[in-house]
Amino acid sequence: MKIIAHQGTSAYLVQVSKDKSRVLDMDQKIFFKPFNTQSILARGYWEEYTPKEGELEKLLKKVREE
Repeated sequence: MKIIAHQGTSAYLVQVSKDKSRVLDMDQKIFFKPFNTQSILARGYWEEYTPKEGELEKLLKKVREE
């Protein structure tokens, strides 16, 4: 898993397989179910993102799974 895009500082797009990603919403503290990556990208303004070492793990500790 890796963060591939973001919307500001509250939403991250986490790639979980070749064609599936999950939205990590820090405002709602939810890690949404996997969905087609291209479909997610088409439905919102996402910017490319390069995460810092260990960032994803820290964020995941703060949210719940949906």
